[in-house]
Amino acid sequence: MTYQETSPRLLAIGWRDDEMDLFAQLQQVGIGISPVTSKQAALKSLLSESSYGGLMINADTDLFDAYLLCRIMRAASPMPIVMVAANGQRLNPSKAADAGADDWALLPISSREFAARMLAKMRRHQNLQGFSSQALHTLNVMMH
Repeated sequence: MTYQETSPRLLAIGWRDDEMDLFAQLQQVGIGISPVTSKQAALKSLLSESSYGGLMINADTDLFDAYLLCRIMRAASPMPIVMVAANGQRLNPSKAADAGADDWALLPISSREFAARMLAKMRRHQNLQGFSSQALHTLNVMMH
């Protein structure tokens, strides 16, 4: 099955019911969203289902340490991770990158822009899954 034959889905972690405006917008441009509130629910969802193309972590949440969760998720999976925040004071891009996030976004953001950025990361991730670790090491050596 090729990437284009599957509907892209994001696991959205740490979002409350009143914070889901972005989800509806993303669904309108063809990205499915599976929201979970807790980090435990996120881990359970990832273990039981392998159809997620990426993770979207709410950096504004007061439910858990979003940066620590990002570190844990990065250690568990190479899938794309984007940290999202409505409050620019709560999102630290360098801390997000250090935790393993592939990207970050401040709300409000155009759903089309966010979708394009996420889809590019998901395509790249899917393409890299086809490489062996030796092939990736060789590519890395060649690029540096």
